[in-house]
Amino acid sequence: MRLVLSMLEATVGNLTTESILTILKTGMTSIPDDDIFALENYAFVWNLKGSDWNKPFTRSIDGFIDRSGEDGAEILEKLEAHRKLISETLFKLRDNLKNADGAEMTSAVFKALEDFGAFEKVKQLSLYFEQNDESILAEEELRVWDMLMQLFDTLYETLKENEKYTGFYPSLPGCIASAEGKNQLKEEMRTALKKWIRSAFYMWRENNILEE
Repeated sequence: MRLVLSMLEATVGNLTTESILTILKTGMTSIPDDDIFALENYAFVWNLKGSDWNKPFTRSIDGFIDRSGEDGAEILEKLEAHRKLISETLFKLRDNLKNADGAEMTSAVFKALEDFGAFEKVKQLSLYFEQNDESILAEEELRVWDMLMQLFDTLYETLKENEKYTGFYPSLPGCIASAEGKNQLKEEMRTALKKWIRSAFYMWRENNILEE
């Protein structure tokens, strides 16, 4: 869930290094933790802006990344591969969200999750928890993910035939509304927000995410 929120906030607003690192630190992408740390160091040393992630990483990593036994050129090549994945996924998501209807928005976010390797990461986490006698955490991880996927399915089926104006709150997945005109959309969004808050409260309580 945090990955979806972070992706939307990064692509709907101004794409920044901070927003990109927030996505990576959710731990729900295919990028290993050590490489995320190296990417953060690289970004800090070279003061990368959001637009810099759309350009190849060619600057030196000497002096601020210590990987015993690894060649500096090999590490830089690995970071460049990660940068390319991040850049292509986020900029493609941003482009796909422009002028998209509700169903297209849902499909775009789903594809970005797939490109980031989130589905495989969920399987890995679930297996890790089970192997370390943490079956409750494994079940919880899968249950929350299944809830998110069901939400995507519902949104897509509901909105795929919709040709009206569509609006959504980036930080509230599923809080979407449609209307014939922009002024009406504002009212529909207020109504959608109220319904979202009420529905989220009951869903979280029912699934023991929120205690009574």
